[in-house]
Amino acid sequence: MKKILLALVCIPFMSFSQIVTPCLSTDTVLCEPHAYDYTYPRVRGLWFQAKSSFNIVGVKAADGNHQGVNATHQSIEVIKFDTMPQTGSSTFNPHTVLFSSINVPHVWTLCNAQVDSGGYYGIIGAKNDSAPATTGGMMYNSYISGTLKLLLNGDSTVIHRAGIQLSLAFGSPQNGYYFDDGLHTLGRVHFMISADNTPQLQINQIGQNLDASVFGGLSPYTFYWSTGETTQTITPQTNGNYWLLVTDANGCVSDTSYFNVTFISTNLYAYPKSIDKKLNRILNVLGKPTKPKNNTTLFYIYDDGTVEKRIVIE
Repeated sequence: MKKILLALVCIPFMSFSQIVTPCLSTDTVLCEPHAYDYTYPRVRGLWFQAKSSFNIVGVKAADGNHQGVNATHQSIEVIKFDTMPQTGSSTFNPHTVLFSSINVPHVWTLCNAQVDSGGYYGIIGAKNDSAPATTGGMMYNSYISGTLKLLLNGDSTVIHRAGIQLSLAFGSPQNGYYFDDGLHTLGRVHFMISADNTPQLQINQIGQNLDASVFGGLSPYTFYWSTGETTQTITPQTNGNYWLLVTDANGCVSDTSYFNVTFISTNLYAYPKSIDKKLNRILNVLGKPTKPKNNTTLFYIYDDGTVEKRIVIE
């Protein structure tokens, strides 16, 4: 890969401008203003069905809970449900943890959670005290008022409330414990999403040529083949591996695409002869006439006086 965007670790979030490039479209998704406190050793958040693919690259628990105004830490997880979660704390909803940030300072925190179109994803978390055991793992959840739709990667997306009946400040819960908590007053967790705008490419064989198909990015594109050629289509001269990079108008560079050429004949005698000369005879190294033979040094004598020394390798 040509770059590593973000590491899956909990570190203070960089300034927004540091990760914005023409090769990435990045949006900060801020949930609506605080409306209600929910202060219990339980955690609330949100879940949604993704309408497109993108990455969640930053998370932060929302402020607003009055009892948690002095809380300095947060605990947040990003999960993927195996199927659409069922409603109610007694249900079992298998999930995969994509990102976990437990009892860390209350700041924007980097993550890199891949969201795939059609999947069900949850972001659950809230502020907590730096020593959660002293308060029984109290979580200072903040609720919005009413229902909510968010614009995620350009798609208007219905947001549901997700929850767990445990304190996340003590660690990640067992698989299946997160649940759908209804289409109302969801838990506020801010997050940042990012979509990759770099061009994607594929090399195709068309006859005796290699042709590049490019998707995404911004045209016009610049092509750079392993042969040094800069056209969209090239004609290989030998068998072997060929690679290609594409740069779009924004300077975004694709991943390297490879193609192994095996369609070029190695039988030199089978190549079409020049229309300007005709073969008179073939001689071996002793100067005696012979027929074409593989793996043998031969001399091809033409009517224009030229002589070609050939070894036809089989």
